[in-house]
Amino acid sequence: MTIVEYTLKFTRLSRFAESLVRAPEDRAWRFKKGLTRELRHAVAISQATTYSSILKIAQAVEKEMDPRPKRDRDIGSSSHQAPAKRV
Repeated sequence: MTIVEYTLKFTRLSRFAESLVRAPEDRAWRFKKGLTRELRHAVAISQATTYSSILKIAQAVEKEMDPRPKRDRDIGSSSHQAPAKRV
């Protein structure tokens, strides 16, 4: 599961357990606990403590862990545009 997929699932499921994630520090802690071991390790090293900072670190690390070359990762992103057709 990618960090984007995990974030969406975490957000969706949080609605059913609002009392467990009401406080910002509880939300951050629970989000961090659900990350993969590698991502939790990176977050721990960074000493990120807020939900948004944990998410940013996890996204950055996941991107670096992607085995595909950077060029292949960029294909299909919203910032990539196909060349214009010549008429």
